[in-house]
Amino acid sequence: MGAGPGRLAAAADRLGARGIEVDEAAVEAPAGLTPAEVQGAIRAIAAARPICSASVAAYDPSADPEGRALEAGLRLIDLLADLAG
Repeated sequence: MGAGPGRLAAAADRLGARGIEVDEAAVEAPAGLTPAEVQGAIRAIAAARPICSASVAAYDPSADPEGRALEAGLRLIDLLADLAG
């Protein structure tokens, strides 16, 4: 049973969640979500509740020689900025 965007949005609605934190180390990890899945979850949560705070944390450049995690993080920041205003 996966934690798709709809299930995450429903959980956020039940909890009254208004803040989002994305651990960059978990994006594209072997058991982690893809960047597209994270973006979909953020969009679904934002549709259910206004987001009042967000952070993208735990970026490690030494573990990202190709810059894929950096690019995914920057796209997430762009998405969060777009949703804010």
